[in-house]
Amino acid sequence: MQELRQLKGNLNPNDDVGVFISSGGFASEAENEFRNSHPHIELVDMKKLIELWIEFHSKLNEEDKILLPIIPVYFLAK
Repeated sequence: MQELRQLKGNLNPNDDVGVFISSGGFASEAENEFRNSHPHIELVDMKKLIELWIEFHSKLNEEDKILLPIIPVYFLAK
């Protein structure tokens, strides 16, 4: 929560949007406090980050695609 509040304090409430990414997800207290905050802070957990990565990967230039590749992994079922 402290890091989210620090981010909020650094944003201009009229112009800025913050993005906070956490691989461990967010406590419900954080989600409730920052979901409709001004300035807006978008909370991105690992699932959402992967969804966004897949959704927008095709829009990256080729140099960036090399830095952030999507490599399919296949599993064989028994």
